Order: sequence, then structure tokens, then C-alpha cells
Amino acid sequence: MILVASIIPVSTLRVGGHFDFVGAVGFAIGLIGILLAISEGSEWGWASPTTLGLLVGGVAVLVAWAFIELRTTDALVDLRVAARRPVLLTNLASISVGFAFFITTAALPVLLEAPTTTGVGLGQTLIVSSLCLMPLGLVMFVTSPVAARLSNAQGPRTSLILGGLIITFAFAIAIWLHSYLWHIILVSTIVGLGVGFAYAAMPTLIMRVVPPTETAAANGLKSVMRTHGSTAAATLVRLIISSHLVVSGSDAIPTTEAFRIIFAMGSGVAIVGVIVAVFIPRRGCEYGTTANMRVIVPER
Repeated sequence: MILVASIIPVSTLRVGGHFDFVGAVGFAIGLIGILLAISEGSEWGWASPTTLGLLVGGVAVLVAWAFIELRTTDALVDLRVAARRPVLLTNLASISVGFAFFITTAALPVLLEAPTTTGVGLGQTLIVSSLCLMPLGLVMFVTSPVAARLSNAQGPRTSLILGGLIITFAFAIAIWLHSYLWHIILVSTIVGLGVGFAYAAMPTLIMRVVPPTETAAANGLKSVMRTHGSTAAATLVRLIISSHLVVSGSDAIPTTEAFRIIFAMGSGVAIVGVIVAVFIPRRGCEYGTTANMRVIVPER
């Protein structure tokens, strides 16, 4: 907070209006219902009244919220902007990136820390497991400026597609390479490389096609979509692991098949994200501001 306050310049864009409290509360209630149902459905039972009630109720609240937002002057989220093809497809691609990223944090620690009695787990401590996954974040940090330069030269769409292809490759090799520590380090490092390219591209894809007054809301919605992908990944990983267990003494250990299914699923979701990214328009219109007027500037 101190660095942001002292280094980042204050935005000069002021558009007036008011904060949409009704929209914020409605959006939160709808999302909480859906995310709780997805994340806890395997524990409560997918056909249980609680799960179905939260899921149906959350969807119903979001539908009502959408109708209200479309009629609100200063809406929390401008749904007409969110429905534009570049924004919509970028949000859909962000689901796949969030899904792939969370597979590494949901599945790899289980694989690293599982006992070695069945020949599947690596029997590592929490500290060692954390160190094995640390390259994921470090590579993302280092990749960001490289991805920015690639986006400037070839466009952010290229960076997003490249990131998705790298993630696809990482999980594809993980189907067979997950028996040694260096396998896990290699996979997490490659995933971090792909996620770094994708994360750097998505905000740019959105900000270049929305009005300056909508950049915060549009990027916030992207983050929400990415969270949905992460929640779905955590739920599916848990379901797959719980249905592929071998009992060894007092321990229930996931099988090799479980992790192969998880990594194949991650690779498949990532390639779907790549396909979605391919349909993001390469050229479009950029928004800019002149004094207090909004103008549309054709992209060169």
C-alpha cells in the first residue's frame, strides 16, 4: 500500500456518478450461492437440497441482477460492454487459465506429500513441497515484462494463445512425468511460464476495447470469471482424487490414474481456452478520452 501510494500516479479520469450498492450486494449474493454449491457439492451431495438450492438460487439472483443492471444508470458492471465479443471471449479464456493455474495448487501438493508406500506419492514435507512449487510464481514474475513486449510487438491475443499452448504442453507431459521431484518442478515451471503470458495479455485485451470509465469493472469481471475456473478446478480435482484411492495401512492414497486424468483434464481445458482465444478479434477499436468527451480511435 505504501509503494502504491508513493509511486503510482493518481488517475486523472473522473466521471462522476455513484457506487452501485444494490448491484454489488446482488452480485455478491449470486456468486456466493454458485461458488458454495460448486465447491461444497461433493461433500453435501450434488442432489442435496442445500446444493441445489444454492445453485438455483444463485443463478436466479444473477438473472434478476442482470435485469436490474441493464436498467441502472451507473451500473456496477456494464453488461452491454461485457457482451462485446473481445471482452466476452477474453473472459471465457480466463476461465481456462484460472482452471489450469489452480490444478497445480490443488493436485501437485497432494502428489508431493502423499506417502510412498504405493509408489505414487513422493512423501515430501510441506516445506519441500512448497519449494518445489515456488518456481511457478517466480517464472510468472519474470515472464511478465517479456509477455508485455510480445504483446506490444504482436498483440496481446498472441500472448494469450502462446500462454494457453504452453499450459497445454505442460499438462500433456505431466501425464507421464510425475514420478520424481524434478518432474514436478519442471511441470510447475512450465505452467508458470504459460500463466505469465496469459495473465499479462488478458487485461490489455479488455482495456483496449472498453471505455476508460469501464476498465476497472471489466477487469474485475475477468477476475471473477477466473475465480470460477479455479473453483471448478478444485472441485473436479477433489472428485477425481476421492474416486481413485488405494488404501495402504491407515492411509488412503490417490492412484497414478487419478493424476493422469487430472493432468489430461487440465491440458484439455487449456486447449479449449486456446481455441476461444483464436476467435478474439485481432483488430478492433480502441477507446480514448479527449478532455471530458469519449472518442473512439481506430486501431492502427
